[in-house]
Amino acid sequence: MLLVTWDSVLVTVSLIVAFIAAFTALDTAGRVAVSRGCLAKMWLVGGGTAMGIGIWAMHFIGMLAMMMPMTMRYDITLTAVSLLVAILSAIFAFAQGVQGSHLTPRRLVRAP
Repeated sequence: MLLVTWDSVLVTVSLIVAFIAAFTALDTAGRVAVSRGCLAKMWLVGGGTAMGIGIWAMHFIGMLAMMMPMTMRYDITLTAVSLLVAILSAIFAFAQGVQGSHLTPRRLVRAP
C-alpha cells in the first residue's frame, strides 16, 4: 500500500481558490440574469470560464498537495483538455441555471 501525505498549505490554497472562483462566478451569473442579448452571453461565458478555471485549479492544486513516494508527471495535453472540459461544463451549467425555468430532461438534452 502506498503511503500518501498531504501538504496542508496547498490544501488550504486549494480551498481559497475554490471560494474565490465560486464568488466570482456566482456574482457574474447574477449579471447574466439581468442582462440581455450579446452582453448576457459575454457575462455567461465569462462567469462559466471563471468557474471552470476555479474548479480545475482547485482540483489541480489538490493533486499537487498529494505527496506520494513515487515520481508524478502530468501530461500537458490531458491537463489542457481537462481545463477545457471544466470551462465548457461550467458554461453549460450556468446557461441552464440562469434561464429561470426548471431543468427538464428535454432542456438538458437540447441545451442553449
